[in-house]
Amino acid sequence: MGNPTSKGKKEEVEDRKQTNDVVLKKIKKDGVNYVEVVYEPHKDMVRRLQPEPGDHVLTFHEPTCCYYFSTVDSFDQATMLYEVTWDDQDPTGRTIKDNKIALDQTPMLCELGVNEPVLFPQGSYNGGDNIEGGGERYHEGIITKISILKKEKFLNLEVSDSEIEEVFVAGRHLSEPKMKFGDFSWEWKMTMSVLKVPPTTFGTGVLTKRAR
Repeated sequence: MGNPTSKGKKEEVEDRKQTNDVVLKKIKKDGVNYVEVVYEPHKDMVRRLQPEPGDHVLTFHEPTCCYYFSTVDSFDQATMLYEVTWDDQDPTGRTIKDNKIALDQTPMLCELGVNEPVLFPQGSYNGGDNIEGGGERYHEGIITKISILKKEKFLNLEVSDSEIEEVFVAGRHLSEPKMKFGDFSWEWKMTMSVLKVPPTTFGTGVLTKRAR
């Protein structure tokens, strides 16, 4: 099976990568203007996690052990299986277990916490036979640190939304991948905006306890 692609064109994937890279380079260049503060979650929230027909989702691809974007076609309550259409129109591997599919949602800062599960992007692929375009690979990960970059003039450690310059999340893979690509790295650090909320049954932390 070819690898499914993320939503939108390949150029959109590159734009998001460049945005993340620009922020990292700016911090390295103007580091004296920022102070890193470790963030602790301060409140809970409820979000819908159960995908429904028509929803755009991240779906697990068994052969590559990665998640790719697709759209839900149907859900069989009796078998707990989803039928999806991959964004890149790959005709194979369209039947998915309910614990390996997640709505296309970016987590909010108040939802994140150390040792919480998350889906993170690492690596990309190009299209091929019966595959339209390319996209990013998403993986199951665990958060190890959350950092907030804010203007140095705010000397107190308490952070309000208006003071936040950027949020970075560091973590690692949930487990040793069965398949490793050339761009594999056990640990990772990236902006919060590129992360995705994991499936409801993946892990036991804050994000997996939301209302379905």
